[in-house]
Amino acid sequence: MPKGPGQKPALYLRRLKPGTLAIVLILIASLRIVSTYRVLSHTTDEPAHLAAGIEWIENGTYTYEDQHPPLARVTGALGIYFAGSRWTHNKDMYDEGFHLLGQNKRYNRALFFSRLFMLPFFWIGAAAVYFWGLRIGGARTAVFSTLLFTTTPTILAHAGLATTDMALTAFVSATLVASLYWTSKPDWRTSAILGLTLGLALLANSPHWSSCPPRGS
Repeated sequence: MPKGPGQKPALYLRRLKPGTLAIVLILIASLRIVSTYRVLSHTTDEPAHLAAGIEWIENGTYTYEDQHPPLARVTGALGIYFAGSRWTHNKDMYDEGFHLLGQNKRYNRALFFSRLFMLPFFWIGAAAVYFWGLRIGGARTAVFSTLLFTTTPTILAHAGLATTDMALTAFVSATLVASLYWTSKPDWRTSAILGLTLGLALLANSPHWSSCPPRGS
């Protein structure tokens, strides 16, 4: 029976390897995320996170607020530093963040790059979901899990912000996946990967990072 034109895309997708199909899903989601950078203005906490990160980059200190570990903040601040923003030693972290973002064209550029530098956290989270599904259910489960992850509105929303949420999601998921592989084969490689992902998860975001209250409280 001859195949109609509408069957060709479906046939092509079936021929793709599971890993390749997962990458396609991740790339499509990445384009959707990046498309929001210039549409949605900054959230309440993005300037504060960027200020804390830029202080660490330029001065090697972390005094604004230490309730959140530095990994995600420094990553977002690297983007804003790349865009040309520099620390002005403002005592208030929100005022400093507003200065870093600036106005008009500078604002669009600074916000774009601060969010763009956070995108790898989404990739890590999606990869963790894929390998998690592969480990417990096989290739079809891995691809379907990746599809769900890359189309969930809350995931896409947080992945498009320069905040700490996506970094925590990525590395907690990666740690759980690494623990599954470690339990089945506890050698030095899986132990090293488990230790690395757990350390990065702690650096991403932890409610018990510090008992110190935020400045001004």
